[in-house]
Amino acid sequence: MRKHVSRFLPLLLALALLTAPAALAVGEDVPGLPQASLTDTAALDLINQVQLSAAGADVSAAALTGDALPQSLSADDLAGVCSANDTLVRVTVTGAELKAYLEWAAACYNQWNSGDIGISFQPERPAHTRDVFAGVDYELDLSKPAGERVQTVRFRGAPLSDDQQLKLVVSSERYAVQLKGQSLISGEYDWSSRQTLGALISDYLAGHAAPAAADGNWSITGVDLSLDSAERATLVALIRSGQLETPYAKSLNLNHYEVKNLLASANNVKLTDLDQFGTAASFADADGVPYFRLRDLAFLFTGSKDQFNVRWDGKVVVQRGQAYDGGVLPLPWSIPASAAAVPPAEITVSVDGADVRVSAIAVDGHYYLSVEGVNALLGTSATVQDKTP
Repeated sequence: MRKHVSRFLPLLLALALLTAPAALAVGEDVPGLPQASLTDTAALDLINQVQLSAAGADVSAAALTGDALPQSLSADDLAGVCSANDTLVRVTVTGAELKAYLEWAAACYNQWNSGDIGISFQPERPAHTRDVFAGVDYELDLSKPAGERVQTVRFRGAPLSDDQQLKLVVSSERYAVQLKGQSLISGEYDWSSRQTLGALISDYLAGHAAPAAADGNWSITGVDLSLDSAERATLVALIRSGQLETPYAKSLNLNHYEVKNLLASANNVKLTDLDQFGTAASFADADGVPYFRLRDLAFLFTGSKDQFNVRWDGKVVVQRGQAYDGGVLPLPWSIPASAAAVPPAEITVSVDGADVRVSAIAVDGHYYLSVEGVNALLGTSATVQDKTP
């Protein structure tokens, strides 16, 4: 089942911000999103070139069967990500019909809204319906509603007119189910392949080199993903670390109240003797001292010399030097304002079998400690950092 943003978001930033690649224009830095639907790729360029060559067509359209790109541009790897067992058909279409087909393909995206940190997709449009075209140059303006997104379609360097005749090659399934089934075109196919797409790819690569890079004939426009935003960087890094689910069907939006609350309740903690830091659920008490969820810190410290495990056995039990083996807790959208008014209480923590008293605040069944309290309890040297490195 595909991951979607749930009511709660997990917690850890960890090393991701230190190792993250630069964000790209349409959100390719958000892991888990289908790259072939965000930017032109050599894989789909090659598949389309195979189809154009086999059919002697002007324009080709193809899609991958899943979100993953092939490991390589070999025939075997390509066969694993496309409809390799399907055959092809060629049909004459008008420029207006091709634009209607382009609009159908572009309807797979959700409309971009100001504050969205990425591009998201209609959940009822699986990967194999997100067609990419070759033989024409075009732009998709995702700030527009479905049906109004296709911009500046050009064929062989000139604007494509509505009455222009073109030979289009597609899979036989796409022709039957969408082009004819949804009345996108009126013509009948005049050629069909005897070989499957997989066989055609294999034959083509026997005599041609795979493209070194995508040709960039299409692009997404009309979006501003706040690439320079520190808040966006935090959210993307949480996704990249694997602790935050990919916002596939609905983008996280920096203007949304819940996202603002989530970011406000997340602070960074750093181990001063290691180049390692991460985000944990936190709140400031009445004196402005931040309190952090103990299990978040156990998860954050894992892999360092100061790692510790924590569990409940009638009281809090801590074992120093052991990696945290508990589950990742969700980062709450917000922490009750009343938590700040609760004075810390002394609790007993078993540390390596010895009882230690430490001040803590309980929120929603979990103990929160100040960094100073954690350092006193465990002999660690953590500090509170700014939200971004």
